[in-house]
Amino acid sequence: MTGLDGEVDSLLGYRSPMHGPRPERRVTAARAEEFKFLAERVRSWLSAGLEPHAVGVAARSAGLVREARAALEADGIATVSLSGRGSTKAVRAGTMHAMKGLEFQAVAVIGVEQGLVPAPAAVTPETEDAAAHAQDLQRERCALFVACTRARDHLYVSGTGEPSIFLPSGEVTAPPPPEPDRDLEPPEPDRDLEPPEPDRDLDQILPAASLPRLFRLLLARRRLDPGLDAESFLAWATAPGRRLRLADLDAAARQFLTEGGDQAVDLAGRCLDLLDRLTGRDPDLAGARLPRPFVDAARKEITARAPGQPAARRPERTPPRPRLRLDPDEAAVQVILPAVVPGMGAAPGSVGTWQLTAGGDPVTVRSRAGAPPAAHSLTRPVRAVHVCLADWDE
Repeated sequence: MTGLDGEVDSLLGYRSPMHGPRPERRVTAARAEEFKFLAERVRSWLSAGLEPHAVGVAARSAGLVREARAALEADGIATVSLSGRGSTKAVRAGTMHAMKGLEFQAVAVIGVEQGLVPAPAAVTPETEDAAAHAQDLQRERCALFVACTRARDHLYVSGTGEPSIFLPSGEVTAPPPPEPDRDLEPPEPDRDLEPPEPDRDLDQILPAASLPRLFRLLLARRRLDPGLDAESFLAWATAPGRRLRLADLDAAARQFLTEGGDQAVDLAGRCLDLLDRLTGRDPDLAGARLPRPFVDAARKEITARAPGQPAARRPERTPPRPRLRLDPDEAAVQVILPAVVPGMGAAPGSVGTWQLTAGGDPVTVRSRAGAPPAAHSLTRPVRAVHVCLADWDE
């Protein structure tokens, strides 16, 4: 590939100086069994001398991350979210998307199975749009790739049931065959596998009147950022100087989301998990552990956003992306930054803030919905240009 400076860049012949053991794969018959082996693997890493903060656990959904953290802590292994709030002597856990840019000595990626990876809600049916279907599958494959490549020395991948279509065929550690039932008596029910009761106190924290606005806001942000997790949402919603972002919620809800700490992260994660569950063909809504008013409000907002559609996925049309253009008048290369598109989570008149880094120099460029795209000229040759939509305001 030839860069803007005229030099050819290539990865041919590159060899990493780091080498570790082959990744370990395990398939289990039940989620509780998967969590049991996860705890054993994490404990073996800690016993081998790894610091807890050097171990990461990743899953596709925030709900599965929450369940894994609960299972590890029940086994005596302290965990903390990827933001690092809390004790440093704890294993980090988060979603695959949130793992981007991080590195751990050992990483466990769980729930890599059909029905979770790829996430059905994130993939357009092939019968609707074959091109979008292929693009969505590639995006989901990249999320798994990001999670797995966070491991420097050790990688452990597990799932329950049928493995994900993204995993290569080969030998895996299969679950042991069940022992014959010699007594021919039905086993006692496993109380730990019963659906957890929803937290009734949430009705007092977030009044029913705030729920439609909360889910409306979550859906809008998810349309802009399909990999949105609870921490990213709260960081955006409670950013200094951005009080209007939660203006539609009542005072009690705003205070809880702003000052609730880990409880607010947990609640936002459950709400996002509920939206994921509602898009499935046979959703397990009890697993979200949210009261009935939350479920009703989320379902109503999904239906209102996409009438007749089974899932509140990303918009039918893909928003325009940044691109490069040669300006013949100035004999320079320009970075074209599209306006924030109304209907993609931004209202007419909204202002988008783009963060552009060209040759190591950061630049902030703003564009307005309904206006022509913004242009930024590159004044000197650079090897790479990185662009991201950092924010938008209505």
